[in-house]
Amino acid sequence: MPKSNTPKTYDIYDIYDVQSLAAVDMDWMETSIELIRAKVKKLSKRLEESYGVHSCSFTELETMIDMFQYLALSRNDYHQQQEKAYKEEMDALEGNK
Repeated sequence: MPKSNTPKTYDIYDIYDVQSLAAVDMDWMETSIELIRAKVKKLSKRLEESYGVHSCSFTELETMIDMFQYLALSRNDYHQQQEKAYKEEMDALEGNK
């Protein structure tokens, strides 16, 4: 089957869907990071109580978790702003029909 060089076109509804999905995905990412943080904290406490492993042993891991959470929050904010902007544009288009 020959390839077509016809460019694809996307409308505001397609772009809104992409931004909306990205925002939801980043919400899930943030939730996952919070669960990981809680598990690391629990593990750190158990190891300190049971084996005397000081909680500072987890500092590097906690810093990485913080870094990933910052990225997830930043990207989530971006996608939510984009989603809102495209929603407003969609609403304006629908109002003109």
